Amino acid sequence: MEGIGQTIMVTPKSIRKKRTQKKKPGLPLPNYLFSEGEVPVVCHCVYDGTSFMVHGATDIRILYYNGSFGRSTLTLRTPLNSNNAQYQQQPYFQKSQQGAKVFVIEDYKVPINTVSTGGSDGEPVRKKSKMSPKDEEVTSEVTNEVTSEASNGTSPEGKEEEGQSLRVILEGDGRKSSNVDEEEKLELMPEEVIFLTFAAGSLKVESEEGENLGYERLWDLIVSKNPEFPLFYAVYHYFRSKNWVPKSGKNYGGDYVLYETGPEFYHSLYIVHILGLPSRPRPLFLEICALQRCASQASKYALFCEVTKPNNFIPASPKSIFELNIQEMPVYRWAPHLYDK
Repeated sequence: MEGIGQTIMVTPKSIRKKRTQKKKPGLPLPNYLFSEGEVPVVCHCVYDGTSFMVHGATDIRILYYNGSFGRSTLTLRTPLNSNNAQYQQQPYFQKSQQGAKVFVIEDYKVPINTVSTGGSDGEPVRKKSKMSPKDEEVTSEVTNEVTSEASNGTSPEGKEEEGQSLRVILEGDGRKSSNVDEEEKLELMPEEVIFLTFAAGSLKVESEEGENLGYERLWDLIVSKNPEFPLFYAVYHYFRSKNWVPKSGKNYGGDYVLYETGPEFYHSLYIVHILGLPSRPRPLFLEICALQRCASQASKYALFCEVTKPNNFIPASPKSIFELNIQEMPVYRWAPHLYDK
């Protein structure tokens, strides 16, 4: 039979997003000439001890438009002040906040077992609860208090909070709700900061006190918190050098997801799983099949990247990543019905 023993080569293609079909992407790195005669300067970033934030609107536009670095603290994706017309008209974030108010209020009433079943007087009928009488009494008191405060437009302290989300009042979990008028910032991953300072030279990082932090100082600070960071950055630098845009892949159970050009233009194509980490055992065959299956359900491909380091490897600076050996291995699902017999 023909075709037996032959290797079938799969060439994945990224899916272009419809809303950006006519939009042209920027350049891969932000330290080159772009747009109409506009020359970007070195962008500035502030490190507060836990995260890296870019505050200037011009710096945000430069970093995201050229290389898709970082994400907005308001939309958690494309910044509002980018060149995307969808965000420049009616703010997307404001619409999502208005929808969040209604959704949270309605969804909060469901677990309290106060559901209207069309009683004779139009009163909501309380269903039987599986909670103990004591817990049900406490829950009922909290519901009545929150509902009255939400209807009056006041906070638990009695202060008006017009225009703000009621998420903190209803959930009561201590999370800070974002405000529409909040200043937009661009949050960078540690890998992006090292790449922009060490490889591209287009970012200047300062502490909150105004102290200049070079890439070697930043490297020491990050590695002290995460000893495995050199392996992660080596993979990030490897794919950035191949003109991919790596982003966090935690939403898909991986380490990174790879975009062509950027998440504003294409859907991610690969989910990267790093092998060779000291804190992570090597996956079994069934685990590899499960990861590949999860990737295929999200219309992506699983990509395993093994990092091998020498015995005397010392991650003293970002330059030490060139001593590592990186080998990538894509895993595809064999579907016989997709190929000609």
